[in-house]
Amino acid sequence: YHILQVTEETTEVDAVHLRHVLLATSEEAQTVLSRLQAGEDFAAVAREVSRDLSAAGSGGDSLMIASNGQARGAYTVEQMVVPIADAVFAADVNEGDIIGPLETEFGFLVIQIESLGLREPNPERLQLFLDDFMQRWEAAETRGTSVQRSEAWQSFVPSDPLPSDVDEQLATVDTLIAEAAAS
Repeated sequence: YHILQVTEETTEVDAVHLRHVLLATSEEAQTVLSRLQAGEDFAAVAREVSRDLSAAGSGGDSLMIASNGQARGAYTVEQMVVPIADAVFAADVNEGDIIGPLETEFGFLVIQIESLGLREPNPERLQLFLDDFMQRWEAAETRGTSVQRSEAWQSFVPSDPLPSDVDEQLATVDTLIAEAAAS
């Protein structure tokens, strides 16, 4: 078993799911911004006018492109160019907000914030952190003591446990399993 104590938890937004419309000129971007502020559907406008045809095909959802159409999700601040990241991760930005026009090397962007949140932890990095923590904890706990490692506990673990091996109240589940196996 691992017992962990959470010593710090971040609440700072570091991931965003967004849509974008790419346009050639500032004037086109301003026109699109006006249409969106008047209530037009972002996905429909993106399909109609975006110069980024791959994002336009998914209603401006650019992560659909990055994942070959397989996923929707969030960008982290490290995955974005600085001017866009600065605008998207500004303190006063909320879900549903429309930002722009933002000038980029590709043209002018109008962006809609779909959702803001925290990035999903990387499973490999999390496992490395847990392993490192457990090694440091074990070293600290056993320093100056006589501790001997043993694998004797493994002989007490059933190779194919039944629910009642875990909790006697689950004995009825054992019966159901046996009946299902017999039929």
